[in-house]
Amino acid sequence: MSLEDYDGSLCEFVKASQVTSLTDTTVVITYFIEWKRGKQWFFTADLRAWFIEALIPPPINLPDVVSKATKSQLLIPDKTSDRMRYRLSQKGIDRVEKQLEQVGLLAKRGEESALLKEVSQSLYESLTQIPDLDERGYIQEALTCLDPRVKAYRAAILMGWAGAVYHLRKQVERVGFDRFCQVFDDLSLGKVKKVNTIDDLEYYQEKDFLLVIEKMGIIDKAVRIQLETCLDLRNACGHPTQVNPKFTRSNHSLKT
Repeated sequence: MSLEDYDGSLCEFVKASQVTSLTDTTVVITYFIEWKRGKQWFFTADLRAWFIEALIPPPINLPDVVSKATKSQLLIPDKTSDRMRYRLSQKGIDRVEKQLEQVGLLAKRGEESALLKEVSQSLYESLTQIPDLDERGYIQEALTCLDPRVKAYRAAILMGWAGAVYHLRKQVERVGFDRFCQVFDDLSLGKVKKVNTIDDLEYYQEKDFLLVIEKMGIIDKAVRIQLETCLDLRNACGHPTQVNPKFTRSNHSLKT
């Protein structure tokens, strides 16, 4: 089973994970929120609300629980403005997934290849629904990286993101490059650079690009937030970091 197949509530998920400690409950909750809702970073107040949603009384010493998880390198801290926010580390993800394998919520390592093959075949069948041959080429390369004989998960994420960006740039071309530049200027995101072809959109930072196309009506806010999560993963995979995505995360990124 992959997490995408799970359709239960947060409360049901935490119960099914069979964790007992506050630290493990914390990382299981944040894992669920990231995967099912696309929210990577969170504040302590968010975590308190999720405990309540999971029908678990929030611990009075919740900041201490978060601090302990951070010191154990299960969470990554980040100072933004005057508040500290957190996200799961790769160590935290591995810890949760090991527990989920033990209770049957995720495929065990020995079962992964069969699941990977099944999903890859399903995604390959959807390729014919992509009319643009260049866009199809990016996605086909991504799926090749997911092949059970390859298992190049980082590469799959990089190529999948390239295909998504190409698709969105073609949408901008359809609406008009002048309109893109006007919205960029209206948002005061920086100096406007002339755009004559989709290749010229390379001059713009991808997070800015996503904000602009949201304002253009090409995507909505929910999609933009999901894509920003995918972009963070793509950036982590494209540089020397500790991020080592497994099949479930790579598959989720491609489907998004």
